[in-house]
Amino acid sequence: MTSHNLAGFVILLLISFGLAYAIWASVAKSLQGLLNQVLQLPDGTTFYQRTFLIGLLLAVAAGGIGTVFNLKAGDPFMEYVWKVAAGLEGVCQYSFGFLLGYLLLITVLVAVLRARHEQ
Repeated sequence: MTSHNLAGFVILLLISFGLAYAIWASVAKSLQGLLNQVLQLPDGTTFYQRTFLIGLLLAVAAGGIGTVFNLKAGDPFMEYVWKVAAGLEGVCQYSFGFLLGYLLLITVLVAVLRARHEQ
């Protein structure tokens, strides 16, 4: 792997983890409030938040690692840009798939525990 390909891969991973951080920053506070209200267990809230963070990071990493950079050193700069953009497609697919699965999990958890607390 040439240095240009390695640089493109590192840039893809940095953008991917930046996306994960943006998702985490926008969701973490409201997720904590929801879990505190429903679970009423601080350890449960910590567990589900850490599970969310770990799953999100793994989904983003899996989407980024699937991209292969095999460009030549003489290729135009836009070829690298398009390759990073193609890698971000996989990153978005994996992260949105994980978010959908986690949303379903939390929805079932909230529905079951709310009904249980109301009895």
